[in-house]
Amino acid sequence: MEVDQDPEQWTNQVPRGPAAGPASGTSHVQVRGSVPLTVPDNIVNTMNYWSSGTKAVFSFGDVKGCLSVFVSTSKKVNGLFFRDAYEKISLRDYPTAYVSTLLKNTSKDFLCVKVNIFNRICSQIRYFPSLSSFAICNSSSKTMVLASLPKTSTTKMSTTVFKSRGHVEFFTCVEYSTSSRHLLTCGTDTLLRTWFPHKTVSGVQELKGHAKPITHIMLNPKEKVFVSLLQDQRVRVWSENAMICLQSFKIKEMMQSPSSSVCHNRHNNELVLANTDIGKYLGRGTDVFKNALTSHDKPLCCALYHNIFKQVVSVCQNGVVTVWDILTGMATMQFKVTPDQYVGHVAISFDGLKRRLITITQDGKVKLWNFNNGTELAILPVIVQREVTSIVCVDNRVFVSGKNSKIIYDRDIHGYDNRFLKHDYLDDICSMDVHENTLVTASSNGNIVIWEADSGQVLYWLNGTNSP
Repeated sequence: MEVDQDPEQWTNQVPRGPAAGPASGTSHVQVRGSVPLTVPDNIVNTMNYWSSGTKAVFSFGDVKGCLSVFVSTSKKVNGLFFRDAYEKISLRDYPTAYVSTLLKNTSKDFLCVKVNIFNRICSQIRYFPSLSSFAICNSSSKTMVLASLPKTSTTKMSTTVFKSRGHVEFFTCVEYSTSSRHLLTCGTDTLLRTWFPHKTVSGVQELKGHAKPITHIMLNPKEKVFVSLLQDQRVRVWSENAMICLQSFKIKEMMQSPSSSVCHNRHNNELVLANTDIGKYLGRGTDVFKNALTSHDKPLCCALYHNIFKQVVSVCQNGVVTVWDILTGMATMQFKVTPDQYVGHVAISFDGLKRRLITITQDGKVKLWNFNNGTELAILPVIVQREVTSIVCVDNRVFVSGKNSKIIYDRDIHGYDNRFLKHDYLDDICSMDVHENTLVTASSNGNIVIWEADSGQVLYWLNGTNSP
């Protein structure tokens, strides 16, 4: 296992089978930026790591039912383990730390303890800093122990034992909700249960919704949701406060066998599953996701929707046009409509039949493009305003309005019949649209003028700020 150095970034639920080790039954744990940790004559079955950035708590459970805990009060300064315990082994090029040696070297900066929890295999360990306790499940799934983190190596670890009722297995996995202050446990009977941390008589609530045994559960306290994973690779997302299912989906891209390891990146709401395959699923709704998700390198200028092709066409300030498939969210085409060093406003519109894309940059040039392959088709022999506020097209006529101008450029797309439109009630033209054969223009003074597109004649006007 590689321990991540970012504080609380990963919630790790690692394989429940014996860790791969040599034939002698010795387990090795590799810690990133540190040294291999050797557990002689035993097999590590589950691990957990938590860090606040300064303090770090690493723990593992073995097949004999023992819990081993290693605490570093200043991880960045001293590392995770006591450095004087490192040993150089002739068969390896790197130093190694033995658990037995670390247990003998405790100080004010390091705490190392080993406690016998069960008489069977530890299947899962979770450390909850708000409780300063570990929750440990065993391989029978019928018992869970909540053990407090000792303050010194000689302090006895107090424990609370939770037991299943009858033949039902309550405890395949466990999580703690800091919002409701309840332990969340899942079992092979497909139910999700909530418990008070130190009351073992009965659960507070039972949540239904799964059809298969639940193998993993993870909490995202920032988004106030927790995620449960079933044996058949179905995932459910639950509201932490309302305790209701918000979303359910099936993992289809991976091998259809139970996941042996699950990790949840809380900062980015990212779920990583592993069995024979590894699948990564990025959750939406977090600040990190929103900040990292960009469609263009520069701010967007305009976006259009093509209702026939089910596509969105967008353009940014460096003149890059991207065509998106709205059903998949994937970009299908990208091309540039400006010179390489250009950065500025770009206006776009479809032609009347929505077969071509019209672009106008700050040089005033009107260009036609095939937006399916990015080919430039034509440059109209006209020059319009530098700062375009709107472009609309009716049949073969292109109407262009500019910033702080009451003039509408009415251009023939073939370049033969060009004219200007102007009205005294328009101080400027901040927006335009078309309806059938009519052109609708709006001014910042609230006046709206409706024109006949073919003739350029005014049909009527109204003021949008006054009620009819």
